[in-house]
Amino acid sequence: MEIEISAQAAAFLCAVLLGAVLGLLYDLLRSLRLLLGGRGTALTDALYSLAVLVSVFYFAMAFGQGRLRIYMVLGIV
Repeated sequence: MEIEISAQAAAFLCAVLLGAVLGLLYDLLRSLRLLLGGRGTALTDALYSLAVLVSVFYFAMAFGQGRLRIYMVLGIV
C-alpha cells in the first residue's frame, strides 16, 4: 500500500515538530541535571531515553502505519 506525497509531507512536518519538542525536553532535563549535580545525570538520561523511545514508537504507529520511515527519522533529527 502506497502512501501519498501529501501524507508523507504531513508526517515529515509532524516529525520535525516532534524533534523540536524532544529537543526542548532535553534542555529542560539538562537544567534539572545541573541542579541535581552528578547524581542526577543517570536519572535524567534514563527519563529522556524513555521519553524518546515511547514518543518515537507512538509516532511510527500513528503516522508510519507501524513503520519508522527514513524521512521520519530525518525530521526528528
